[in-house]
Amino acid sequence: MTDGSVIIGKNQHNSSKIDTFFRKEQITQTKLLLRNYMINRKRKRQQKDPQERKSEIIHTAIDFFSKFGFENTDVQTIADSIGIAKGTIYLYFRTKEELFHEAVDFAICQLEKQIDNEVSKAENSIDKLKAVVSAYFKFFEKHKSLANIIVHEQSRDIGYAQTAYLKVYSKNSVYLEAIFQLGIEEKIFRNLDISKSAHSLANLLHGTLYTFAYSKTEMNTDEEIRLVIDLIMNGITRRD
Repeated sequence: MTDGSVIIGKNQHNSSKIDTFFRKEQITQTKLLLRNYMINRKRKRQQKDPQERKSEIIHTAIDFFSKFGFENTDVQTIADSIGIAKGTIYLYFRTKEELFHEAVDFAICQLEKQIDNEVSKAENSIDKLKAVVSAYFKFFEKHKSLANIIVHEQSRDIGYAQTAYLKVYSKNSVYLEAIFQLGIEEKIFRNLDISKSAHSLANLLHGTLYTFAYSKTEMNTDEEIRLVIDLIMNGITRRD
């Protein structure tokens, strides 16, 4: 009995040693896997194309500037969100102001491209008018962050976002003047003051900024576009 107890005790001891050994091996393997993962992750960050990295920083910055404003956004927070060092951002942008400017310029450029693309595909004045309205609504529906930046940052002294946006606003007025002129020539639109009409419609579209910046509920963008086009084309008075 005593010898059996000794054997059992030794077996338990050996089993404990084996368990301890395998636990250590598992911990070692886990550490190696984690180490290799971190090395590969670091390599991927280091090997990312510079333009791809810059674009990643800009897109992330737009989100942070939108949520927290310029003053309350910290470059370190942007870097942490991406998983890079703060100094990496300064390789692309000398200051936070420069990052903000490029982020705004990038977003505004996307709005211009969307309007240009939609209008170029339209064949007549009515379709071109619909294209401008649709491009505006759908862009800010997709990029509410830009609407927030323009509206919330316009009170700052530099007013950079507002200034950049006003360039698009002015371009849209010119677009609309050309569309109204085409509509008159096509005998679709009545004779009207082209400049004032374009300016008024541009102001109406400008209001979409505030709609998307302050709205707390989801809207049916397609229905909003339809209503705006209907008001423009048919007015509010009866015709019977």
